[in-house]
Amino acid sequence: GAVIVTGEARQDAAASPHLTAVRSGIYDVYLVDEPVGIVSDVPGLMQSVIGNQNISASSETAADTFVVRHNWFPRWSATVDGEPASVVKRSDGYFDVVPIQPGSELVVNYGADLWDWVARFALLSGVVVCIAMIAVPRWFGRLM
Repeated sequence: GAVIVTGEARQDAAASPHLTAVRSGIYDVYLVDEPVGIVSDVPGLMQSVIGNQNISASSETAADTFVVRHNWFPRWSATVDGEPASVVKRSDGYFDVVPIQPGSELVVNYGADLWDWVARFALLSGVVVCIAMIAVPRWFGRLM
């Protein structure tokens, strides 16, 4: 991984033992020495696949939790081996999925609920109405 740093953060980035400077100028570029995957803190983590609004991973060993380094939001849901699992917000803004057993398969999905679809429909309707309010008078004006 890499990070781009500007402003007041430059001093902290330069002093960090986890970053290696690559470029200086208007902005500084640093390589992260030991990047961590999106699903981590699990011994024996076999895979981590990130798709469109879903994350999957598996582990061969037991662990208390899968730590998912993605921003927590109430619409995240998880299953472990096909059974619903708890998604717990962490103090750092990420989330944990519990419980985990040896050989567990984790699937985390971000799903839109009814209110998301209602809001999308309202937005689309508003755009159509605004276009109609502009276009229809002009169109009728040309006919007369």
